[in-house]
Amino acid sequence: MTIDFSTPWHKASFDRFLQERLPQLLAERLPLTGYHAESTGCYTCHIVVTLDSASGDVVCDFVDLPYPDEDGIFEIDGEHKVVVPLASTEELDVVEIVCVGEQLYDHVAKRLGQAPQNGLPWDADLARAWLPLDEWIDEFMHDAQSAQVLEDTNWIARHIHLRSIFVLERKSAISPGQLGRVCPFETP
Repeated sequence: MTIDFSTPWHKASFDRFLQERLPQLLAERLPLTGYHAESTGCYTCHIVVTLDSASGDVVCDFVDLPYPDEDGIFEIDGEHKVVVPLASTEELDVVEIVCVGEQLYDHVAKRLGQAPQNGLPWDADLARAWLPLDEWIDEFMHDAQSAQVLEDTNWIARHIHLRSIFVLERKSAISPGQLGRVCPFETP
């Protein structure tokens, strides 16, 4: 019997944000005519957003944005960081888990306004002012509540940190829905 210690949900959530949810959000709120996102390295990605303007297309280039490795680890300012998933309730048998992609989507959606229907005179400066995507992602990754420095004391600590979740509304140390699913010795 082999045990799978991988944590693919972190990267899968971020990829879904990058390839599906972010372009959908931008298309709903801006005159989006083009969107392209790709990984440019182990810990970086590149996003190109094209907006429609009366004077022609306006291109916004966002380079060297954070991107997770296969385990969902980001490298921010030389530190390895992980975004711990959030649990909506302490009852783990009925919980809704919000991973990095969903958290980042909520962060960007709160900040992105709705462009007026009559159109704005889009140019590069207005587009960057309206959509500072790199600044929003940087702000999210530097927030201690969002992205935590990876516990890398040893192999076990690293994998425990990657597999942990944060329960938002905790009422008791261990609830009946957690029995057999969490370690009572490591639960704070």
